[in-house]
Amino acid sequence: MTTPTKLAPAPVIDETARLLTEHYVFPEIAEQLAGLLQRRLTEGAYDVDDAEELAAWSPRTCSPSTATGT
Repeated sequence: MTTPTKLAPAPVIDETARLLTEHYVFPEIAEQLAGLLQRRLTEGAYDVDDAEELAAWSPRTCSPSTATGT
């Protein structure tokens, strides 16, 4: 039996920010989004237990979404 480990969100957020700034069609918006992702990471907004919980994140509520998708 394996013990689950807490997900480190920083590598996921860093790579997402990098991809945004390299490939998003509007460079100014990409920089703003990357900055927002990094700021929210610093604030602890993405402190989750696993990848599934991070993937369930809802930008509308700035919190993990529920099973109903709200």
